[in-house]
Amino acid sequence: MLMENTIVDRAHLVAADTAVKVHVALICDGNGRWATARGLSRSEGHRAGSEAARRIIRCAPHLGIHTLTLFALSSANWQRPPAEVDAILGILEEYLRRRLHTASKKAFA
Repeated sequence: MLMENTIVDRAHLVAADTAVKVHVALICDGNGRWATARGLSRSEGHRAGSEAARRIIRCAPHLGIHTLTLFALSSANWQRPPAEVDAILGILEEYLRRRLHTASKKAFA
């Protein structure tokens, strides 16, 4: 995933050029390579990628995107070292727990 703030700028350009924005699908790829190129661990790259995904998720409704699919795991991911797979799944679990907590707070507010 792109890690710069320009991803939101690019999303605005796509939205401006698209008359109907119903479903957008993103393939989350390259987080490990991004981190390695910067001297960081692959797990740190996955964490940074999750933050980029969070920004995309937040801005999608404002761009008229009604359905957003993030393809974050492929069958090839399961062949990675167990610690890396655990890190990816841990990030997903953390995100889902946070969203569930937020949704619960809104439901009972």
